[in-house]
Amino acid sequence: MYGPISSILPTIYAKYYGLDLAFIGMVLLVSRVFDAVTDPVIGYLSDKTTSPIGQRKPWMIVGFTLVLFAIYRLYVPPVDVQPMHFMVWFILLYLFLTIAEIPYAAWQAEITRDYRVRSKVVAYRAVFAGAGGLLFAVSPMLPMFSTHEMTPEVLKVLAIVIVVLLPIAVLIAVFYAPVGKPVATKASGTFISLLRGLAKNRPFLIFIVSYMFTGLAAGMQQIMGFLYFDTYLGIGDRFPVILLSMSIAQLAAVPVWLWLANKIGKHRAFAVGNVLSVIFSIGIIFLKPGPDVFPAFMAIWICMMFCFSAVQVIPAAIMGDIVDYDTLKSGSNRAGQYFAVFTMAVKFNLGVGGGLAFFLVDGFGYDVAATLHDRTSIIGIWIAISFLPSLFYLISSVIMWHFPIDERKHGIIRRRIESLKERIHAG
Repeated sequence: MYGPISSILPTIYAKYYGLDLAFIGMVLLVSRVFDAVTDPVIGYLSDKTTSPIGQRKPWMIVGFTLVLFAIYRLYVPPVDVQPMHFMVWFILLYLFLTIAEIPYAAWQAEITRDYRVRSKVVAYRAVFAGAGGLLFAVSPMLPMFSTHEMTPEVLKVLAIVIVVLLPIAVLIAVFYAPVGKPVATKASGTFISLLRGLAKNRPFLIFIVSYMFTGLAAGMQQIMGFLYFDTYLGIGDRFPVILLSMSIAQLAAVPVWLWLANKIGKHRAFAVGNVLSVIFSIGIIFLKPGPDVFPAFMAIWICMMFCFSAVQVIPAAIMGDIVDYDTLKSGSNRAGQYFAVFTMAVKFNLGVGGGLAFFLVDGFGYDVAATLHDRTSIIGIWIAISFLPSLFYLISSVIMWHFPIDERKHGIIRRRIESLKERIHAG
């Protein structure tokens, strides 16, 4: 489900339905502004929810049910596609994902408070996300399609598969996964108290600033990747092979980043991933369209996806540690609200990064329908997929290197929380 949403849909709507790149960029930005309002609200309500199946699961049921409708409307649009169709359903999709995903992310942090086990939980989630990416990658290879390119016909089949499989996955999670054990000594308080807590939470501020730069870089490259190799390098017919290799690289990278996070700390493993991303991002500018570009592109792109796996695996585990720090300081369980802010940052980065990239290439006169591109438009695509992302990755790594919560300090936080909990129960 997530592959098309984050990287394919904008280019599909530009290439096959004639939507303007600048308009698509505007939609990406507007959807993120809308999320800035809805994300904290859902996080706050999720923390306040009580039900026989826990705080988080009811939201997942409602949210993912609504997601099914938006997915189908986006993946299978009417014959005469209007710009407002893309705008309305894209914004609604992200609203429905917010309803489901913020409680889901908070629930993930509540399953365990162990520094290393929390990383393992996130890693397993990333592995299955990668498995989903593999299924997405091989979908254009099905014999029912006349080409191996990603086309609206492929998206239609994917929509049907998602509508069938997603409810099954949600029901398994709801009925079989544990609800977790949130630790709190008092109510979570008001939204204003959350904002005050965020402002005073130094580890959170360091992390979120660092992640904003990484996310902007990843958002630009994720949204530009398909446009770059399809309309610039001219290797769109190799899409299944490219995506399959990317998914395998991300899967193979998960245990490596998990090992490195346990070895040098999550925050420094995250910084290392950013530095390596700079190196491979710069390599993109040396690729030129031609019959021999595919092997070189694959080598660089696979390495980039290997690094990108760090962005997928590590931040959610770091956020769990940050929530524990807040619990110690505030006495409240505000995981939903913290993950709302984090999820908002994730989607903000994808939207703003993708919007910025599309605005750049449009401003430099890039034409997705052209077979040859002038020097100005090529510079625009280089800035959007290489130069700016590299700068953002570098800034993020410098900020994150000195993040204050490592395994030893988290152990202290955890013991103090448990001690506080025992005193409350004894009193």
